[in-house]
Amino acid sequence: MTTTAQSLHDQTVSTAAAAHRLAAASTEVKNAALIAIAEQIESNSASILRANGQDLDAAKRDGLSFHMRDRMTLNEARVKDMADAARNIASFDDPIGEILEHR
Repeated sequence: MTTTAQSLHDQTVSTAAAAHRLAAASTEVKNAALIAIAEQIESNSASILRANGQDLDAAKRDGLSFHMRDRMTLNEARVKDMADAARNIASFDDPIGEILEHR
């Protein structure tokens, strides 16, 4: 396995484990995590935008279509929307353990 493939594999395994822990967490813990995510997005927005610019440069060099690059383009408003979305999700009722539909 290449270094990149191994790194992606390790990240996937780590993310899956974290997802299982978070799913078992209380609503308060999950909401606190979402608020913390929103705060980190906001406080790191300059770094996020800088990294996105690098990703866009690489995508253009690699011949990714304009439309795909447009979809991956971030700006201050889009970054703010991501933070707002995390806060919005925290305001929802927690559906874990509820039966939403029975057939």
